[in-house]
Amino acid sequence: MSKTSKNIGKLFIPLLALSCNATLAAPFSTTDARTLALGDTGVASAHPGAASLFNPALLSSYADDKDFSVVLPNFGFSAFIDGDARNGIEAINDENYGDRLSTTSDNLNIAINRLTASFTGTSEQEIQAEAEARLALLNSTKNEFTNTVRGFTGELGKIDESPLGIGSEVYFAVAIPGKNLGTAVYAAAKGNIETAIDIDNCDFELLDTYITTLENYNPNTNDIIDDASSLALQDTSTTAPCGSKPVISNGDLIDPDADSQLTSNISVAAILSSEVGVALSKSFHLAGLDVAFGVTPKIMKITTLFIHPSLNEFDNDEYDLSDELDNNEEDFNDFNLDFGVSTKFLDDSLNTGIVIKNLIAHDYDMVYTSTDGSEIVKRSVSLEPQIRAGAALQKWGFTLAADLDITENDGIFEGNESRYLGLGAEYNALNILQFRLGMRSNLSNSDDAAFTAGLGISAAVVHFDLAAQVSENNLGVGMQFSMEF
Repeated sequence: MSKTSKNIGKLFIPLLALSCNATLAAPFSTTDARTLALGDTGVASAHPGAASLFNPALLSSYADDKDFSVVLPNFGFSAFIDGDARNGIEAINDENYGDRLSTTSDNLNIAINRLTASFTGTSEQEIQAEAEARLALLNSTKNEFTNTVRGFTGELGKIDESPLGIGSEVYFAVAIPGKNLGTAVYAAAKGNIETAIDIDNCDFELLDTYITTLENYNPNTNDIIDDASSLALQDTSTTAPCGSKPVISNGDLIDPDADSQLTSNISVAAILSSEVGVALSKSFHLAGLDVAFGVTPKIMKITTLFIHPSLNEFDNDEYDLSDELDNNEEDFNDFNLDFGVSTKFLDDSLNTGIVIKNLIAHDYDMVYTSTDGSEIVKRSVSLEPQIRAGAALQKWGFTLAADLDITENDGIFEGNESRYLGLGAEYNALNILQFRLGMRSNLSNSDDAAFTAGLGISAAVVHFDLAAQVSENNLGVGMQFSMEF
């Protein structure tokens, strides 16, 4: 595999392992198995064990038969890649552009060097035929090389700053619902990782210089016969893009895939959060309605990790992604609050809710210092309040749920913003099997939409839930073991 293709493909494997170690500038979502299966809805429909994650007011909105709930535990994982980036990465790997750049540049250098070689024929007709054959080879290899450069440049444009996001979560919860006082205690660990390949503008200029240099190189058969010594490619060091690298050295075209040529970087940022919270709720009778209010004070530990190596550094066999992230780690301890409201209509069959998560805004710095200390890159991410509204209709064993983000939530890197609309349906068959379907769409990114499905199995007080989220650009799974009394 070529260096270029290997660099891009190599990036994603260690991220999967890292994400399982433990959000912030991140979507409003959890991997709670039931809510994930219902299109990531839960502000008005989450069960008691997940209420502290979605809307603490729900703890005072349940029927009186909900007395005690324990989640032991819930695991989840999700991933998203931008559609254009996915297509670009697949094309770079499938087309093997790195090897093709090296091979076609080598073939072109051979064809150019043949222009100055002595003719084997002696007659005018033989020399003319040799010159035409050499020119044909030159044009063929030149077209092959420039087409490869154009194709590679186009695919790089697709992946430039298009992020890949990976998230994981585990949480435990104990909940005691109640109209007068609902309480829950939970502990959660979340990890969000985003990566983006930052294609340097100088790399685009460099690749364009290869094309323009060769477009201006058009010898004919007379040049080959009469003045072959003047046909060597000219050094372009004085006109190199960004005042740096030439594309020709000693009359030969430099391989664009060589270590010294392309200088683009890979950015990898991780935000890990561990939090412990206590949710409290109470129901009040207001204007003829039972309105529940809930609050979740929580202590959070935030860890940021950020690296920004060049593609060439990343390709080094001695480069260890996990070690580099550890060396560029920043830790923060904070306090925050979630606040929610819930009320019912239509003889308590329609529940509505709204929640504000992370009422207190915080900024967190990420700093990358290269191994030799020569480069320092800083990036800041923000923990902003997130507002989501929801509704859920429950009747005859069916639940229909809908959630909508009121705020748009930023990603770590530009282009990964989210504002989700979720829809879900559940049928509870004899309190034994729960069948779930849903969909979730990102109103800020048309490529980020997914279908969801799940199954719940209940045996007396014991519950087991599985969920999956899937689309062309998304993958998510959730699993939960819980008990309700």
